[in-house]
Amino acid sequence: MGPVPTRKQKSIKRFGFLLTLFSTVLFFPSRSEAHPFHASSMEMEWNEKTNAFEVSVQLDPNDLEQELRRFSKKKIVLEELSSDEIDSSNLVFRYLTSAFAASYNGQQLKVKPIGFEVETKSAWIYFELPVAINEVHTKLDNLKITNKLLINQHAQTNNFLLKYKQQRLSTTFHEKRTNALIRRDDSIDKLQIVKNNVDD
Repeated sequence: MGPVPTRKQKSIKRFGFLLTLFSTVLFFPSRSEAHPFHASSMEMEWNEKTNAFEVSVQLDPNDLEQELRRFSKKKIVLEELSSDEIDSSNLVFRYLTSAFAASYNGQQLKVKPIGFEVETKSAWIYFELPVAINEVHTKLDNLKITNKLLINQHAQTNNFLLKYKQQRLSTTFHEKRTNALIRRDDSIDKLQIVKNNVDD
């Protein structure tokens, strides 16, 4: 497992994450404004030094706790699941891998847990998606994202931001659109969603 982010690193990452999201997805609501239109936000950033996507997910803690109870069929107290020492056996990450997936050029990317913590208004999940060396290219090809996080919540919207080198792409996932295929178009030097609901 990779190093756990320090409190300072988490604060810096969150600040950059929220600032970027505000500048690229201006319609993203605050928690109080989101309900009953439930919303989450995810940032996925490529790290060329480690050949991995670094991912941060912000969720409403009440929604997540309710969903984990449904998923596990047990009474869950979210704060008791928060720990800096965490692995794939943790309930949060078992749920995550049931509702989120990513593949690169047809190769499924394995979730590498980094951390999970709960605050008053937000629950944060941190993980990485390492990419095999022989799959890494100079441009982004065939990145498929499936995001069904909290999709059982009424009117759930999952905001998504991808940062790949100097390129950025923002989109949303919801009940009627749970996955997308993303590529970098060299002709316009831009990331594009080439197909929604790839399995449909």
